[in-house]
Amino acid sequence: MLHGGFMRGAFQVGALKAFDEFRLYPSYIVGESVGAINGAAFAAGKVELLWKIYLEIAKKPHRYIYRYNFYMLLRAFFWSQSILVNTPLKKIVIEKSLNIQDLISSHIKIDIVTTDFQNACEVIFSNKNPEHQTAHILTEALLASAAVPAIFPPFLYEGRQLFDGNIIQKSLLTFAAKEGCDTLFVVLNDPLELATSRLFRTIYAIARRGQQLTSWRNNQKNLMRSAEINNNLQKYVVLTSALQEIVQDSKIDEEAKKELKQKIIDVLSHAGLSFQNKRQLKFYIIDPGLYTDSDDNSFFGQKSIPRLIDEGYNKTKALLDKLENSPAL
Repeated sequence: MLHGGFMRGAFQVGALKAFDEFRLYPSYIVGESVGAINGAAFAAGKVELLWKIYLEIAKKPHRYIYRYNFYMLLRAFFWSQSILVNTPLKKIVIEKSLNIQDLISSHIKIDIVTTDFQNACEVIFSNKNPEHQTAHILTEALLASAAVPAIFPPFLYEGRQLFDGNIIQKSLLTFAAKEGCDTLFVVLNDPLELATSRLFRTIYAIARRGQQLTSWRNNQKNLMRSAEINNNLQKYVVLTSALQEIVQDSKIDEEAKKELKQKIIDVLSHAGLSFQNKRQLKFYIIDPGLYTDSDDNSFFGQKSIPRLIDEGYNKTKALLDKLENSPAL
């Protein structure tokens, strides 16, 4: 699962590089915003190229992501849907480098999450959905998933405006669970711990911080809920087993024991507990460390890209080394 974070998506690139080196290729990826683009590149087998592109972005983001001019800024509030256009991202990164046909033919299924502005819900595009298997639709879906409203233009799809997949704030764990995944790697672009002594002194910095805190709260809530479900399911199994043992040890005949055990199963199965229709999920969270005052956490914070790539790679490699040496984990 690959979350959003724009330029901080560099952390995911390092993580994906480690997955590639370990030849650990999932059957399913779900991504939103920059996570959708990174996931698509991984599924298409373009990790090395993605790494190089991000290092180039660190030098010249406008060459690979956006374009603007003074006239566009003047007309933005009156006639345009966005301040910037994402033509470089479309032409250079997605069409030229990623190659949609490689994404379509990949053995990895990827779901691309976008937000429907009209119906206030998510719209999912997949490289394995025959209706979406065109270069135009998948390209526009990737652009839409990373289209921050007012900054980048939407994808007009069936009369609806589709924007950044991170807006609707639905847990990516939900998509992965529905897909039948049992072991999940959650790669975040913002740390799970956002405490800082830094004061935010500009309108942009305050707005960016507000967006980070909204995403952080959503991630915390969903991860805690998943951990709670796992814990409750474990307790449920222990409780059922304990009750069965009590019946087995009781001084009644075997037929009565059998009948009582069945009654226990029936009562528990109809208890209507909120976690009963869920499955246990084993998930590993990979997130960057705390921000420092020297970090460039702006929307186009390209100065932190090399450090984030290295951090994502090293943290993921350490986790995979641990898992490889401890099969029981």
